[in-house]
Amino acid sequence: MKLPLRPNHCLSGFCIFGLLLTIVTTTAACESHSDLEHLYCQLKYDYKSLPSMEDFRRNSAEIQRLLLKRPAADAGLTLPPQKIKRNTVSNSSSSLVDDVDTSNTNHNIVSRKLNTTTPITQDLPEEDCKLSNRHIRCDTREFHLIENQSNSSLQVGSLDDSNQLIFSDSRGMTKTRYWSASYRLYIEKMLSIGLGASTMSYTKFVYTWRQAQQQGQNAQERFKTMFEFLKRDKRALAVRSSYDSLLPAEISWCQSLSRRLWVCDNRQRNWVYALR
Repeated sequence: MKLPLRPNHCLSGFCIFGLLLTIVTTTAACESHSDLEHLYCQLKYDYKSLPSMEDFRRNSAEIQRLLLKRPAADAGLTLPPQKIKRNTVSNSSSSLVDDVDTSNTNHNIVSRKLNTTTPITQDLPEEDCKLSNRHIRCDTREFHLIENQSNSSLQVGSLDDSNQLIFSDSRGMTKTRYWSASYRLYIEKMLSIGLGASTMSYTKFVYTWRQAQQQGQNAQERFKTMFEFLKRDKRALAVRSSYDSLLPAEISWCQSLSRRLWVCDNRQRNWVYALR
């Protein structure tokens, strides 16, 4: 049954005011601190598949753009211009993330010194390694910078439901050993879906993990869910091989992650190099 129109209740623009009040209230409930977050707030209520704002903020700007690209196109909205960050960060190894509680953590997890013994490595022998832009050369081995890959270049099944980010049990391992092993798996899984240029640094990974725990949430499930979001969007959307032209400036920004992987970061950007 259609409800009767009641024009007398819309005197003096009160109906319009009520509509504006609803819009303002809805927008206020989604507080944004960046152009991408503002776009997220515009889309969130029509696209329930988007992650929560809390999870959205944990991603790099590149991943945020990837998550918003399809909903924005469907809604006829434009992504904000890409911001290019200038590489002005020194290669100091101090205080990469102040919010990480290091009371139970080896301080070397955020060290950038190549020959410092850190849990993040897998008891790898010391080597004379040199950084050369898109390559890291260690004696007879050479590691190449990995960028985002098109879906056609991925292994068959990489974006299937069976490819999941599931971390192992932590029993019998120290926190730093467990985080290091989990970070290696995270990097390998990101490479498997072609997002080598869109990864978190180890420090941000640990910070995100600890923040989830402090909020009473399951960190393993949070990363697993986000990986599913990324797979879903990667299936439907094209990605650029890289979102800027920055490269690590010093080998001190880098450290070996496994026998076939190196990672480098400058606090704002993460790079992955793989053995070829």
